[in-house]
Amino acid sequence: MIMRIQNIAVLAVLVSSFLGSVFAQEKTRAYLVNPDLVGIVTASGSDCPIELGDEKVLVHENGLLTLSYTVRNRSSSPVVSFQIRELSWLGGQESIVDNSVAKDQKFLPNESFSTFSLSEGNEISAFDDRLRTHDAFRNRPKDIWLIIVTRVETSDGEIYDASSSYIKLVEFVETLDVSLEDSAEQIRRKEDELRTYVKRLFHLDRISGEGRK
Repeated sequence: MIMRIQNIAVLAVLVSSFLGSVFAQEKTRAYLVNPDLVGIVTASGSDCPIELGDEKVLVHENGLLTLSYTVRNRSSSPVVSFQIRELSWLGGQESIVDNSVAKDQKFLPNESFSTFSLSEGNEISAFDDRLRTHDAFRNRPKDIWLIIVTRVETSDGEIYDASSSYIKLVEFVETLDVSLEDSAEQIRRKEDELRTYVKRLFHLDRISGEGRK
C-alpha cells in the first residue's frame, strides 16, 4: 500500500525563478548520506522533456531526510506543468511534486533548478557517523528512494505521461518486500533487480546511482 506523506505544489527553491512563489527554507546544515544507508534512483523516460540529475540524499541534525536533485527542461519548448513522484521502497511512502507554471512565467529550454538551494546560506557537509544513531537509519534496512517524472506538458501541447509505467513500478516494488530480516546480500540483490527493472521500464541505458551502492 502506498502512503502519501506529502501532496504539495512544489518542493523546491528555484534557481531560474520561473515560479511565482516557493516555500521559504530556513538556513540549515545538511549532511550527505552514505549510499550504504540510503540510495537514490532517478528516472525520466528517454522521450521525457524533463531531465533529473545531481541526485543526493541529505540528512539534517534532527534526522529529517531531504532528497536533493536538479530538474532541467531538456526540450525545445517551455514547460507549463510537470509532476514528479518520490517513492521509498520501505513502507511505500510517497511524495508528489505537482506543479503548474504561472501564465506570466516560463520554464524555458535548458533552464534548471535544484530542490535544495545553497543560495540562502544552507550548507552541505560530509556525513557525520554520529548521525547513524538517528531513527532514520537505526534498526532499518537500507532504503532506496525512487524519483520518477510521471507527467510533463509543454507550451506546444506535447504531453509526456508515464503514469502507467509508474503504477507498474509501484507494483514491482511491493513484490520485493524489503525487510529487516533480509541479509546484506539479499538487499544488494533486490537493489540490483530494482535498478534493472527501472532501466527496462523507462528504456534507459543507465540510471543514477550505478556503481555507488
